[in-house]
Amino acid sequence: MLPIDQSKYLIGNWDMLLCYFSLGLLLQLPVTVMRYFLVDDCNLGPAKIAEVAAIISFPWAVKPVTAFFSEEIVSKFLSRNVQIAIAYALSGLCWFAFLFFNDDLFLVLFYGFLSSFFSSFADVCQDAAMVRRINSREAVHGRGRLQSFVLASRSFGSLVGSFLSGGFALLDHPFLFIALLHFVGVFSGWRLRTLPIRKNGQRVHKSTCKVCTEICKALLYPERLLFVLTLFILALPLSDFAILQYFFQKVENIKPITFAITDAISCVFMILASLFFNWKLKDKNWKSVIMLTQCIMFVVIASNLLLINRWIIVEASTYMFIKSTIASFFGQLAFMPLVVKAADLTVEGYEGTFYSLYMSTLNLGSVVSEEISGAGTRLLNVNAVTGHNTEIFYAVVLLSNVASLLFLHRFAST
Repeated sequence: MLPIDQSKYLIGNWDMLLCYFSLGLLLQLPVTVMRYFLVDDCNLGPAKIAEVAAIISFPWAVKPVTAFFSEEIVSKFLSRNVQIAIAYALSGLCWFAFLFFNDDLFLVLFYGFLSSFFSSFADVCQDAAMVRRINSREAVHGRGRLQSFVLASRSFGSLVGSFLSGGFALLDHPFLFIALLHFVGVFSGWRLRTLPIRKNGQRVHKSTCKVCTEICKALLYPERLLFVLTLFILALPLSDFAILQYFFQKVENIKPITFAITDAISCVFMILASLFFNWKLKDKNWKSVIMLTQCIMFVVIASNLLLINRWIIVEASTYMFIKSTIASFFGQLAFMPLVVKAADLTVEGYEGTFYSLYMSTLNLGSVVSEEISGAGTRLLNVNAVTGHNTEIFYAVVLLSNVASLLFLHRFAST
């Protein structure tokens, strides 16, 4: 049972929690479906999968532009909750288009890109509303309190989405159900209570030139610049996502329901990590939390290499369950301090723009990482089936992770 104070707090912010639940649900719904669609229907290899993932994820890397467009242009005509509802509706329409154009890879990328853009637009508006609510009543929301709960709610949405995605992958027309469920996001956006964009208690009306000048001046604050650079470098290490994806599908013949259960396990432990952070770690040094948790990830990366090369013999589904438990829990613990610090470094009146800048920097680093990983896989001629040159690739992955932590330790401010 939650303490009475925590229960009242959750009830008072039910609308925000519902929005993040919807976001997690709708982002997770296509995951398992697209895994099998890209590998089995489009016949893409690891390098191509990494490149496709980077293209579709690109809108999440330019969220500051989206936030600026939302706050300085669209917000003059529509409140944030209406923007969220419309964005989810348009994202759903993009998935509906997959019913008619799923045999052309270019159109798949196009509609996937558009859906990703509208989802990122909704995310931008939700983040801005959350930060605005935190800053309006800081004593009530506390440092990291609301962020912990909304990320737990988002993870719970992803948990539900994982099971639904696994079921949809077995259907003839999964994209239809994905499109229809976007009505959940439309409803959550419509019901969200939002505060007007104000600065020092007054509604502001400024020219675009003046707004850009103020944003640039605020961004040039040394701690903000260093934090942006730190976020990019932390997200930049190479990833073995595409290799593992191909290995489990083509070599181990993992079924959709196994991926769905794995994703669900990840979501459960992300929820637990968010709540544990709120309980024990939110007041700890953010650098220490990140470095300690990322050290655990080195073990996970090394075990992936051992599995692909058959240096350890573990039943594939069992390994996936264990890996998802450890990686999701410690990965979320490493992410939470960055979320809290990002909210601390926003600027009043431009919460959405700055919070989106910080989060999109992570996304940009991930996009660059996926592109480099795909290029590295092709350059080294890595073969996920035979294990050819995987040792070299994983050595680069580990070294890139060590380099990012060294930067965090040496240069990032406390």
